Amino acid sequence: MLVVDSFYDDDTFLLIRKYAKGFGCEYIEIENKGYGFGNNCGLDCVNTHYTYKYACVCNPDTYLTSRLSLEQLNIDAACIAPDIIARNGKHQNPYWCYENESFGVNYNAVL
Repeated sequence: MLVVDSFYDDDTFLLIRKYAKGFGCEYIEIENKGYGFGNNCGLDCVNTHYTYKYACVCNPDTYLTSRLSLEQLNIDAACIAPDIIARNGKHQNPYWCYENESFGVNYNAVL
């Protein structure tokens, strides 16, 4: 697992680095140029140093309510994202290409 830290402040930096290393994660620091930039830096790092079949990119506040099983998806997906609903009820990612209800919750799969 890789933790990409775009540096918020000294205290946060030290805490994130401590927890990442404590859980045996690789840890890299990058300049804060936005969420997408951080994702790209992380994927560049794992593409350079690892061989893998799947990559999972998550916000640090991501909470999975059920176990993710790739066998349940039964598709060759390029990107899978949850249905994110803002407090005002607006769907933040309303473009459905494929709907999978295997988990009892709707998930978007962009093919």
